[in-house]
Amino acid sequence: MAFLGICASRSADGRTQVWAVHIESGATLYTRWNGFPNYDNWNGWGPFDGPQPGREGPTPPPDPGNNGQPVQFSQPCASQLQVPFSLAGVAPPPTDGRMQLWGIGGTPPRPSGEYSPFYTTTKSSRVQNAQWLPWEAFSPPMNFPSRGEENNTPVQITSATLPDGRVQLFVVDNVGEIFTSLQDSVIFDSPFAPWALFISENFDGGLGQNLTAARLPNGSVNLWGVGTFHDSPQTIFSLTRPASGNPSTAALGGWDPPWAPFLVGGRLFLSVLAVLGAASDLNNVTYLWAYSPAPSIAGVPPGWFMTSTSNGTAWAEWSPFEIPVTPPSPRDPKFDQLAAARRSDGGLILFARASDTEMLVNYQLPNGSWNSNNWLPFDLP
Repeated sequence: MAFLGICASRSADGRTQVWAVHIESGATLYTRWNGFPNYDNWNGWGPFDGPQPGREGPTPPPDPGNNGQPVQFSQPCASQLQVPFSLAGVAPPPTDGRMQLWGIGGTPPRPSGEYSPFYTTTKSSRVQNAQWLPWEAFSPPMNFPSRGEENNTPVQITSATLPDGRVQLFVVDNVGEIFTSLQDSVIFDSPFAPWALFISENFDGGLGQNLTAARLPNGSVNLWGVGTFHDSPQTIFSLTRPASGNPSTAALGGWDPPWAPFLVGGRLFLSVLAVLGAASDLNNVTYLWAYSPAPSIAGVPPGWFMTSTSNGTAWAEWSPFEIPVTPPSPRDPKFDQLAAARRSDGGLILFARASDTEMLVNYQLPNGSWNSNNWLPFDLP
């Protein structure tokens, strides 16, 4: 199986589901998930519209820009709905927890015009093995700016869950601009607001295809991306959404502008090829992973690195996050995608794209440490 984009999410009953864009089948989505409570028991890969339970509903949608042929996806994104932040020792607000999946797909019209480059499907209920609803064009549609004869096109979609449980979507286009759409209310099936150009000041250039988000232990939410600052090599930028929100940017989700270089120990992380992912575990520790193609710490070779925070303000020093020294090389930039989800025991599980035909998996041990010396193949069909 040759594949492109990957994503993963936790379901309402605690299981983990992962998706990958299957190239040979015409860029359709394949999926697999684990059992519950035995989270190490995974079913086999299969088309997302296959006959197994959980795959019955979403037949691939037709692409009106390609004579009604099935939409070819390039990048999926998944999130749980209506999962507000809850402080330890405080009764949690009402939650829903069903999953929603988005995919970039479809053929943009030429010349430029309004179209929907995104499709979405949602679990019909929180019940185990509930069917997925049919795919539909994500509303509202997006009208990308037109530069010259062609539209800009989306290259990445990611989501953030705000402290009150609303989902906010972010899209990076092919020139590095960010667009966003915010859920109108905390109710899981509430509509999304029209797309708007997101905060971008402080970047010397476009953001590129690197954007990831995670809740922090203090209830705030962080976005990270890769860009340049005052003509420096590429480094990590960060933007925070306070737990209470910023009223002046409420229409954009309540974020605190501007973007600022992400400092750990007062130092920049140089140079960065990709911010590959971020996630929070059951102990409310938030992790951030990044890939550097050049030495970023004295005496440490290029590769993957990880930092974490247990309070949302102080971050641990960057440390190497090793990958097996087997082909493909652990220092190969092709190791370029990461999907993280929380398992039923509260620990995190990571899925990494090692090459077009290889996916690896890693997970937290019961003591919270990482099985970093034993990445395992995650079998592909």
